[in-house]
Amino acid sequence: MENYYDVIIRLLDLLDTVEEGFFYSVEQIKKDERIEAFNMLKDISDGIETITNSLQPILMEVESETDLLFKQRNFMDFFEGLLHQYENNKEDFLVLLEETIKKYNLWKNEIEKTLKPFVLS
Repeated sequence: MENYYDVIIRLLDLLDTVEEGFFYSVEQIKKDERIEAFNMLKDISDGIETITNSLQPILMEVESETDLLFKQRNFMDFFEGLLHQYENNKEDFLVLLEETIKKYNLWKNEIEKTLKPFVLS
């Protein structure tokens, strides 16, 4: 796992950056700045793709990945659905966005629980 030390450090930082992006999107939606919010959601999508691509080789070396993969699928399904609901009214979209953030945080916490021991050891 030493080979992945730098990747894990960057991945953990990216998890926080994506979370900040979600909160920024919420604020932009509340201000009726939908274009700015959508642009941030596209950036979030890119960040999520980087996270999942970075995780793949690492998870091949980690034994307990079932919860992580389940939470990843659950979040990804919800996130993809969110992007298709962009044209909904503001209140409905905010509810979906808040639920997406909750699912993201479950996935994020599982990733951190899985990877942090390799950084702290």
